[in-house]
Formats: sequence, structure tokens, C-alpha cells
Amino acid sequence: MPRDKKMNMHQSIRIGDQLRQAHLVSRFQIKQALNHQKRAPEKLGQILKKLGFLSESSINLTSASKQAKSAPLGERLLRSGWITQDQLDSALQEQYETEEELGTLLLRKGSLAPHQLEQALTELLFDRTQRHRQKLGSILLQTRQISHWQLDKALSQQQKKEPLGQTLLRLNWLCSQKLAQALRLQKKLLRSAAATFLGSSLLLACQPPTVPLQFADAGNLNAPPVYQVQSQANLKGAFKTLNVKESGQHDFKIRVYQNGSKVIENVPFFRQGRDNTCGQAVVAMVTNFWGMKTNYQNLVDKENPLNLATSAGMLSSSFREKGLAAQDFRRGDLANIIDEINKGRPTPVLLDFGNIQSAHYVVVVGYNLKKGTLIIHDSLEGPYVEMDQTVFLKMWENKSVRSILPVVADNYQRLMFRVFHPETRQL
Repeated sequence: MPRDKKMNMHQSIRIGDQLRQAHLVSRFQIKQALNHQKRAPEKLGQILKKLGFLSESSINLTSASKQAKSAPLGERLLRSGWITQDQLDSALQEQYETEEELGTLLLRKGSLAPHQLEQALTELLFDRTQRHRQKLGSILLQTRQISHWQLDKALSQQQKKEPLGQTLLRLNWLCSQKLAQALRLQKKLLRSAAATFLGSSLLLACQPPTVPLQFADAGNLNAPPVYQVQSQANLKGAFKTLNVKESGQHDFKIRVYQNGSKVIENVPFFRQGRDNTCGQAVVAMVTNFWGMKTNYQNLVDKENPLNLATSAGMLSSSFREKGLAAQDFRRGDLANIIDEINKGRPTPVLLDFGNIQSAHYVVVVGYNLKKGTLIIHDSLEGPYVEMDQTVFLKMWENKSVRSILPVVADNYQRLMFRVFHPETRQL
């Protein structure tokens, strides 16, 4: 298909999507008009008018709305070079058959990587939030608590000076719990707008974050300590070494100290700066442990140039792209972590340090059952940091993150990652 014809088809699908969301036409009517357009190259709006599906005033209203809207996800993915025009056209056509979300459809077809979709959606959210304060209706739509039709109907039936939330409750289209979640999200977005979104807008025009100077032996138990950490585990004195035998090429050593500490030997450590690159620091630690020479700065340049938070899906995807087997799990427990350590596998987890901007990835490298502690590599604090398991469990609930993510909240409750080399067979 010629490029100009492809672009016309793409624009027609965009317009059709707007018309359908506005409940002016049905999916069947749009499909019929698109088939007609293939035979006779006319504008979609004019075809819908000829077929008696749309009035002239509706066409003008949609055209004005189109100019006011920001570039959709598909156009952003095109500009980033992550998908081709053919891939987008094919996905948009299929979307009208299945009504599947565009991003999900592109992932299923293998046209897009999870971390690329996450970054594109994050950039879109930043763009929209910087232009105007997030209204309650917009938040409810984005979290799929209500439909466009319900929002329009609620606005038309809203009584004088009645808050939108009360209208939705009165119409039984929203429960009080979901309303409270949305209001908390609105409050948090407003409160963090100055720091988070202003910082992001400045970072968009800057270079990716620069990682600090790294010390080669920071995670080496045999080398003198290079970081002085107040809460560092006492890994001195007599110990015995356990050899963990794998059926592949990878054998590991676990040190068992007299004080009860049990630690995987020599997990590499990388220190991060005052930025949002803890996810990339964790990837650098774990991949280098498995013998894959990974440069922390290169990871930041490629996977987090905008200095944004890293989702669980993005972290798992990063491990897999480097040849490791990786799976993220929710609602883990201490027994799961201890089992991974006993197999010689450093285990990434997400911990809540007090608010949404302080969710932080660390790597568990050991434990001490006698003292009731876990031993972690914390890219901000230092290597071999000892943490009381009661404190760890409280932070592992990730309540701050979950409070503003009503749709996927449970995915971050006690989030942990099982990561190992596919040549190993021990599961």
C-alpha cells in the first residue's frame, strides 16, 4: 500500500476511534465505512455522512476535538522508532475487531517490548499532567473505573455545586471505596506535581543521569570494605563455605558465619546517584553476578534516559533481554526469599521507604535466622546492609505505591524477582 494511502487509513482509524468513544457511531458502522473507503478514497467523516450514520455537526465537533487532543500512543511509538507504520496500521485494524488495548495488542504480536510500552505511556502521562491538573473524571477514566459514556452522562445529570464523585455515587456507577482511591490519587498527583513533573520536564532536555564512580571490589567479601555503612552486617570472623552445585556451568559459594549470617559470596555492588536508576543498578548487580559483563551507565543510557521509575515488567524484561530467566512474583514471603538465597541466587525486591517517590529496588544477598535479619545490597546505602525482618516485611508491603495504583495495586505487594541463568536446572 502506498505511504500516503497508509497515512490516510491511519488517520481514518484515529477519527473513527474518537467517534466511537463519543458514542456517535458504532464499531460496526466504522468498520463498514472503512471497507467503503478502501474502494472509494474519501474522508471517513464524509463516508459516514453519506451512509446516514453521522451528521455534519458531529463531523465538525470531532474535527475540533481532534486538534485539541495530544498525540496518541501509536504516534508516539512511531516517533520513537519502536514500531513501523505497517505494524501500527495492522494493529489498529485488528483493534477494531477485538477492542483490545493498542499497547497490549502490540505486546502480544511481538511488535513492542514491555519496557518500551511503559516508557511511552509514562511520557504521555507526564505530557497530560503538565498541561493541566488531573481532574477526577480523567483519573477515573484512566484507571477504568467508569466509561466515557458514564462520565458524559454524570456530567449532564450533575446537580448544582454537586461534586462529580457524589453524582457518580448517586447514580450507583461508583462505590465509595473506588472514589476514595481516585481522590487519593488526585491529591498525590497534585502534591508531587511541582517536584516530580517539573523535574521530569527539565530532564527531558538534559542528558541521561550520570552514575557515580564505582569501586570494582565493592561486593567482594575478601577485599577491604570501601563503603562505611552504619547498618552493615558483621561479616567478620570464622566461617565455612557451602558449595551450591548447579547442573550447568555455574557453581556458587555461600558463606555461613559463626554469628548465623548466611551470605552469597561476592555479589557485585553498584552505587547509584540522586536519581531514579535503582532498577538499572539492580540489573547491573545481578547480571554481573551471573558472569555477564554489564555496564551500569550503558544500562541507564539505554533503558532509563529520562530518569523515570522502573516498573516490575520493565525490570523482568531487562533481565530477559540479557539472557537470564526472570519472573516477577507478587505476595512473596520470607520462605521464598530464603529458598532463593539457599540456591545461590541474589533476589531483587521492591521496598517502600515512605512515599511513592521512595519506592526502591534492592537485592537480597543473605539472611541471619538467629538475629531475624536480611542482608541486602542497597544501591543508595551500600553493600551487605543488615535489616531487621520486621522492618523489611513492613516496607515490602509497598503501601505507598499501591495506594495510588488502584488497578494494578496488588502486583506490587511483596514484589520479588526470581532470576537465574537458563543453563542452571535447579528451580
